[in-house]
Amino acid sequence: MNTFSLNTRQGAQEFTVSGDYGYVRLNDQQICERGHFTGSTVQCAPADLERVARNWWRASLRNERAN
Repeated sequence: MNTFSLNTRQGAQEFTVSGDYGYVRLNDQQICERGHFTGSTVQCAPADLERVARNWWRASLRNERAN
């Protein structure tokens, strides 16, 4: 299992992906496109985990501000 920790104002957020290509999870909760937890699930290779995690987190913050 590959992990990437992102330090945020809410504390450390741990993104994980298992295997050569799989679903991305944040703190053991599966994430979906555009910063949501419901919808089309996000998948990536371990090499792309940092980029995917940062992009998803930015989208999640935009969603929080919009609501």
